[in-house]
This record gives sequence, structure tokens and C-alpha cells, in this order.
Amino acid sequence: MLNASDPLSNPLRKLFQTTVSFRSALGDVLRSTSLQFHNANEAQFIGMVALSVILFSGGMDTKYKDIRPVLSPGIVLSTVGVLLTAIFTGLFIWWLSGMSWTNIALPFTTSLLLASTMSSTDSASVFAILRSQKMHLKHNLRPMLELESGSNDPMAYMLTIVLIQIINSAGMSFASILGMFVVQFLIGIVFGYLLGRLAVIILNRLNIDNQALYPILLLAFVFFTFSITDLAYGNGYLAVYICGMIVGNSKIAHRKDTITFIDGLTWLFQIIMFLCLGLLVNPHEMLEVAAVALLIGIFMIVIGRPLSVMLCLLPFKNINMRSRLFVSWVGLRGAVPITARREKRPRCAGKADRRVCRPPRRTGTAHGTAAAPSYRSRRRSTR
Repeated sequence: MLNASDPLSNPLRKLFQTTVSFRSALGDVLRSTSLQFHNANEAQFIGMVALSVILFSGGMDTKYKDIRPVLSPGIVLSTVGVLLTAIFTGLFIWWLSGMSWTNIALPFTTSLLLASTMSSTDSASVFAILRSQKMHLKHNLRPMLELESGSNDPMAYMLTIVLIQIINSAGMSFASILGMFVVQFLIGIVFGYLLGRLAVIILNRLNIDNQALYPILLLAFVFFTFSITDLAYGNGYLAVYICGMIVGNSKIAHRKDTITFIDGLTWLFQIIMFLCLGLLVNPHEMLEVAAVALLIGIFMIVIGRPLSVMLCLLPFKNINMRSRLFVSWVGLRGAVPITARREKRPRCAGKADRRVCRPPRRTGTAHGTAAAPSYRSRRRSTR
């Protein structure tokens, strides 16, 4: 991994920031020319495979000793923060849909669904931005941001699935929704922990002549963890993330080669996943909702994310206002719940898919480009 002092780190950082938009734009271009891709089921399968690897890598990068001091605020941000962001953004989308000049007319539940698909932050993007800059953050901000971005995807995924089921079934009771959350999270946590321990034991006890097969074995275990947890009606994405935490904080054979392999695979799947999402959308269709999508993205950057962060961090008096502002800004949008929505498309799907894909792309570019200047401004003001 490149160090911040490496002369190549700055151009690579710029390349990463522009890639957030370019990789989906490339899919749009290919979709509108000779390459046609209409199979949502194949895109769903590719997305599930990609997300499993991405979340496992995020778990491996989360260290116990780093997150222990910020465990409480990190968990609050990754659960309550996601819920509040979805509610605030959903209310804004619902308010927009009532305007005569907009081309959308959505009920409140569908507005919440669109907001839920944009409510989580992207672990790979946040990790890359924080680790490619010369950011020596105080007050344990870096581990808190990494914990939040690595653990909030399951919450956004669950919100998305629950809202899809509410829309398709014309309503669910509060007890059913709460029970689903509890069962999915408990099974995900238990299976992730147990299978993570099993993976560590197998990797350390097997004696394979070709050491290049150890990363392949771990990759197979990632897919096994997701599949067996999903069959047990648990949250497979949460299980994969916890399994990654167990493996990443344990001593395993050929650790360096394994981490390098998983990191490279994570970036590859990031590109593949966004490319597939771009291939499913026609550029001329996105022009119809461009203005509304940009307004939603601006709302999330300026109001939705900052307001949810401020409310979540109110009980934690040791975090000062400048740190809270920085946390509220570093919130790059991801594609986990977007892919979840592709897995179980509600009957209201249509133009909504185009509105879902556009704001994360724009907010990711804006946040990624401005994260470093925001940090430098914060650093100068504290001198």
C-alpha cells in the first residue's frame, strides 16, 4: 500500500477521486452504444459477490485496538446515523415529489426507500481517502470513521430490504419489522464470529505446498460465510464483515500475501460493481432526472449527513465541534444498498432506479475531492 509520503500517492489519489464518477460513466457509454446489458439477475449476482469481498476487506482493515476507544460513537453512527440520514433524505425527496416543477411523484415509503439506498458510506472509498492523505487525525477520528464506514452497510441493507417488503406487501407491523432486524443481526453476528474463528484455524493448520493457494482458500471461505448465513435467514453481509474482523485481528499463515491479494481484489470488484450498475442505465434516461438527483445529492452533503452526525454525537461531549464537522463531511456514498435494491426490486421500480444511481456518484466525487482541503482547514484553525 502506498504511503502518503510516496510521490506517486498524490496523482493516484486524484485518479481515485475521478474514478468514482468515471467508472459508472463508462458503463453508461457502453450501454448506449454497441454493448447491451439488460440482465438484472446477472448484475445482482455480480453485486453480491463484489459486496462480500468489499465488506470482508473492510473487516480485515478494522483493528480492535484502534476501534475500542471509539466503539460507542462508531456504532451509533453506523446504526442510528444511517437511520436518521435515510429519514431526513426521505422527507426531502417526498417534499420534492410534491412540487409541480419536478417530474417525480412518489409516496412516502418509496421516498424512504430511495433515501435508504444512499444512507450508508462506502468503506473502500473512506479507507482510501483517509490513508492516501497526510492526515494525522486527533481524537481517534480515523478509526471512528473507518468503523462507521465498515459497519454501516448491513444497517442500510436491512433498511432497504424492509422497505421493499413493506411496499410489496402493502404494509408490515412494527413487531414484524423489529423481529426481522433482531433475527438478521443476531444470526449474522453469531455466524460471522464462528466462521471467522473456523477460517483462522483452517488457515493455520493446513500445510499447503503452494502458498499462493492460501488467499484463494480464504476467498472461498468468504463466499461460504455469506451463503450459509443467508440460508440461515441471517444478514450475510454483516456476517462477512465480522468474519473479516476476526481474520484480520488474528495471526494467520502468509498474512502479508493474503492481505495484498484481498486488497487488490476489493478494488477490482469496486470497479466491476459500478460498471454493471452503469450498464443497466441509459444516459438519456438519466437526463430526465438529473436536476432532481443533483438536488438530492446536495441536500445529503449540506444538510442530511451533517444533521444526522450532529444528533448522533450529542451524547459524546469529548468530541469537539470541529471534529464533528469533519466526520459529517467524510461520508462518501457507497453501492451496497443500491445492489440490495437490485436484488429485490419493488413493484414501484422505474425511474427510481435512475435516481438511485446518480446521487451516490456525485456525492462521492464531491466528498472525495474536498476531504483533504477540509482536513487542512480544520488543522489550520486548531493551531
